[in-house]
Amino acid sequence: MGRHQHNDRERLVGAARGDERDLDCFLAEHLDGLYVWALYRVSGDRSLAEDVVQQTLLQALEQAERYDPNRGPIRSWLRGLARNVIRGVLRQRGRIRPWAEASNEMLAQVAGALDRERLPDDVVLAAELRRFVGVVMANLPDRYQHVLWGKYAEGRSIEELAAGLGLSTEAAKSLLARARRAFRTEFADMAQKEQEP
Repeated sequence: MGRHQHNDRERLVGAARGDERDLDCFLAEHLDGLYVWALYRVSGDRSLAEDVVQQTLLQALEQAERYDPNRGPIRSWLRGLARNVIRGVLRQRGRIRPWAEASNEMLAQVAGALDRERLPDDVVLAAELRRFVGVVMANLPDRYQHVLWGKYAEGRSIEELAAGLGLSTEAAKSLLARARRAFRTEFADMAQKEQEP
């Protein structure tokens, strides 16, 4: 465990115990980064991003003793908490609810689009779909998000993705295939959950 991670844990635990200095240091170190991350994950909805950050930080303080620096940096732990908060807040606000009524044809179109070179403009421009895709993406590992975003939003070639990730072309293809499968699975799971009473 690095010294920085040890300091993060000490500050988090101190903040949870009411130490104002530790809380100030912890927020100064992590608040802005978490907000920017959440804002991206909720498609630029500032109010929603603020709610996500607030709930995430409250959960982090309540669960401070559960953070294990040996398992990774606190940023990753906070993002994991935030992913769950995003899902809960969107469900609570009814922002995912329209997908409970989505037709199988639309779901098939989106999943099928991931097998083509780029998403069709009519799919990309649908506001609710963008929000739903944003939530799905937020629940994927960062590496999968990066490769899917590069391929489908930025239109990068496999060779460009490979170079940017420091991988061989074959490894980049394999990563992209795993990311597509994970996206389809998460998309279908979330749509299914929304259809449950």
